[in-house]
Amino acid sequence: MQYIYAIRNKIDEKFYVGRTVNLRIRWNTHIQLLKSNKHHIIHLQRTWNKHGEESFEFNLIDIIDTGNKYEDLQLAVEMEQLFIDQYKPNKILYNRSWSSKTENLRGDQHHFYGKPPSG
Repeated sequence: MQYIYAIRNKIDEKFYVGRTVNLRIRWNTHIQLLKSNKHHIIHLQRTWNKHGEESFEFNLIDIIDTGNKYEDLQLAVEMEQLFIDQYKPNKILYNRSWSSKTENLRGDQHHFYGKPPSG
C-alpha cells in the first residue's frame, strides 16, 4: 500500500506532494522537521516559519493498494510524477526535484542537515 499526500499552504495554495507506506509516521516526521527548523525543503520551511503551523494542512490525495507492493510503488511514483509535471512549472509546488524517483537523503547525509534556513 502507498499513500499520496500533500502539505498545502492555505494562504497561497502552494503545496508539497509526497508518497509513503506509513502516512502517520511520514506526516509526523514532516511536522517534527518543520517545528525544529530542519526541513529539507527550504522554501517550505521558510513559509512555515513566516506563517506558522496553522497556515498549513496535510491532505491525503490517494491510496494505492493493488495487493502487490512493487506495483503499488510503481503506481505511486507515476502519480507523484504527474503532480510534479503539472504543478512544478507553474511554481506552486514546493518539491525541489523534477523527478518522483529521486530518493531523499536522510539525516546527516542530507546537505541541509542541521542548517537553519537563511533569509
